[in-house]
Amino acid sequence: MAQGRRYEEVFKKQIVALFNGGKSLADLNREYGIAKSTIKTWAERMNNSGSLNIDDNRTEEEKELIALR
Repeated sequence: MAQGRRYEEVFKKQIVALFNGGKSLADLNREYGIAKSTIKTWAERMNNSGSLNIDDNRTEEEKELIALR
């Protein structure tokens, strides 16, 4: 499986701020070369929990299942 590109957290937050400010996914994709699905995921995480960390965005059920493994 191919490893994706890594972005600094500050950069991700800047992209989310642009998106939340009204810039479209298509514009951000064109300008920065980031997949629209990636931008959408970052925005959902930031807007739901204030964090980009996947662990901060898991449901209690998901956390419980992971602990049981």
